[in-house]
Amino acid sequence: MNHQPSTISHRVVSASTACLAGYGVREAVAKIGELGFGGIEVLAFDGARHSIGQLGGVWFDEWTADEVKRLRESLRGFQRISTHAPFIDLPVFTHNKGIRRESLRQLRVAIEGTGAIGGTATAVHAHSRAFYTMEELWPDLLDTYRALGDFGAKHGVRVCIETMWPPTVEQFVRLVHEIGHPFVGACVDVGHVAWTVPQKLRGTAEGVALYNDNLAALVEGLGPKLMHFHVHDVRPSDWRDHRACGTGCIDWSRLFGLLKGLGYAGSLALELEEYDLVGALVASKRILEGLTGA
Repeated sequence: MNHQPSTISHRVVSASTACLAGYGVREAVAKIGELGFGGIEVLAFDGARHSIGQLGGVWFDEWTADEVKRLRESLRGFQRISTHAPFIDLPVFTHNKGIRRESLRQLRVAIEGTGAIGGTATAVHAHSRAFYTMEELWPDLLDTYRALGDFGAKHGVRVCIETMWPPTVEQFVRLVHEIGHPFVGACVDVGHVAWTVPQKLRGTAEGVALYNDNLAALVEGLGPKLMHFHVHDVRPSDWRDHRACGTGCIDWSRLFGLLKGLGYAGSLALELEEYDLVGALVASKRILEGLTGA
């Protein structure tokens, strides 16, 4: 049975379990709920880490049906539930057919698991294929994400391609629009937009201006295909992302003005990599809620 894409009439401030390094997934869910977030993003993989420590998530095919059911019950208080599908060591577009089959299987497991816990969106990553031009790979990109969109429709889950690759604003917007599937859209990760700025300009006033211009161009170019957001800030001194909101170079007022104009009503999922785990979440939540009017 195909579902219709769900909508919520207002933007929801959410937090990823990745913000709470060192927490198991159940503990992270409990803490995010305790902090009063309206939404949550669960990592649909486990065993990864970032600079702060180990990340709590779930391999859905390794959990029993009862365990998945209990996780769903623990998420009932959230207005919006999303996941981040596996992407580390997951070369979907490799020439190696066996590895490709396994990579696609893991994405389908994540999509099905997202639906099983009441989620409506999952973030995925696109990437290049060695020694292929983008135009040579393009038909495979379209076919692959259309097929994943069909699978997502069966489970009521939007497949949201995250900004990073294709590397330019124009290429990324083109890909998402040409896929042309109602259950496939974009996840704009505001930190990844920083890499559209040439190296020589990073950390400069000119680079910061270009960064915010490129972010605006992405939002405007994607329009109704903008289905999900990963939010954090970018530190100008070293161009490091996943910082607490309000501590970096993102023009939040400009961004939220654009979102209001588009009528964006999806999640704003925090992805932070700060040592002050809870403090950074609380401060970022306060800033985002002030901008959304929550």
